[in-house]
Amino acid sequence: MRDGLGAAAVLGYPRIGPRRELKRALESYWDGGSGRDELLAVAGSLAAAGWRRQAELGLPAVPVNTFSLYDHVLDTAVLVDAVPRRYRELGDPLDAYFAMARGAGAVAPLRMTKWFDTNYHYIVPEIGPDTAFRPVAGKPLAELRAARALGLAARPVLLGPVTFLLLSAAAAGSPGTFRPLHRLDDLLTVYTRLLAELAAAGAGWVQLDEPALVADRTPGELAAVRAAYGRLAAPALLGAERFVYLDADLIVNDDLSYLFDFNLAGNPVAAARSVTIPTVSSPLGLGEWKRLGLAPNTPYFNAGVLVIDRAAWRSADLTQRVLDFVRDYRDDIRYLDQEGLNAVLAGRFARLPLRWNQEHLLRSGLHLGYLVFPEAEVTEAERAPAIVHFTGPEKPWLRWCRDPAAGDWWELIRSTEFRGYEPPSPPVRERAAALIGRLLGYRMGPKLRGRS
Repeated sequence: MRDGLGAAAVLGYPRIGPRRELKRALESYWDGGSGRDELLAVAGSLAAAGWRRQAELGLPAVPVNTFSLYDHVLDTAVLVDAVPRRYRELGDPLDAYFAMARGAGAVAPLRMTKWFDTNYHYIVPEIGPDTAFRPVAGKPLAELRAARALGLAARPVLLGPVTFLLLSAAAAGSPGTFRPLHRLDDLLTVYTRLLAELAAAGAGWVQLDEPALVADRTPGELAAVRAAYGRLAAPALLGAERFVYLDADLIVNDDLSYLFDFNLAGNPVAAARSVTIPTVSSPLGLGEWKRLGLAPNTPYFNAGVLVIDRAAWRSADLTQRVLDFVRDYRDDIRYLDQEGLNAVLAGRFARLPLRWNQEHLLRSGLHLGYLVFPEAEVTEAERAPAIVHFTGPEKPWLRWCRDPAAGDWWELIRSTEFRGYEPPSPPVRERAAALIGRLLGYRMGPKLRGRS
């Protein structure tokens, strides 16, 4: 049986105890007045009392892994085994834990700082280029099992990987340009295993908190969030060995099993070459192709339809390499992930037939695809597209769209719960972009079919 999310949820529950029981138990333990067993017994009792109270108040699933002996950021460092060697050498895990928080003899504690703009403080983890992450899931698994043993549905809560790295500091001796966020891909691999262990223990939902997003973030940090929870993180977060990524602005007309069975010939991805941008040196291609040392005729693909081999992706370290490219060239690129993938792969991808990603230009009748691609392949893509992709500014949900396939999109919308949707008038900027697109060769098609 798996526990669900439920109709109501809270982020956590106070852990100090109604009479500050945890504070007194900790002070007694630190002073030598009580032992480990007594401390853990008090902690377990307080956690269980909190779960019962939340259930009494009507929560269908109580949050677990929110109780802490000291600090939940420190708990997360232990969860992913980001324990610096000087503390690990103390031997006992509980001694190492408290040494990171309070110090131990000649071993100084980790730095403490404010939790955003509150009066609460947290212990700042140290992350370096060589920090060896691994999952240590004992605490969340124990709390999940304890709550369920009480007959309570439970939902494990984890501090999200992006926030954890943003709250961390670079370990001493790290290169000057190193940032903990550079280790995102490695950390995601650990989170994958943590989620798998929690799922195997019966967790139907896991709550990932990313409170760092309440603050202003740089473009690079926001790109990391999108990467972590979107396309680039998928190979680390999904357990399947192969999967298909599809953009949201498309219509699927054929059986996707063709893509799952497609021969990638050892490549990490398969994609269709772009008719709009056939090479890296095309007008909308990679502006940095010369600096990257690429040949001008290096093929360029549209990243809206991808077949991804998880093992090959990770072997090529694509996530980190693409993130590095986006960070280094963020002021010069138009399509973050697409340009990053094309820059890093440099033409090394398996070619899907054009019909599996029919771009807008293939419906316009105003393209030069026959000069680049085999005539039969272009003709098949024009007449029998397996996937219709609304690339460019002509999106069917916009009032000014004149894409020839927009009527098909609206016909499908009528069969869904969005059948009553009416498109708003787009901002002047989008209307201008659509007009410029038409002047550059987009077809002025008939008025959108099926619009009342």
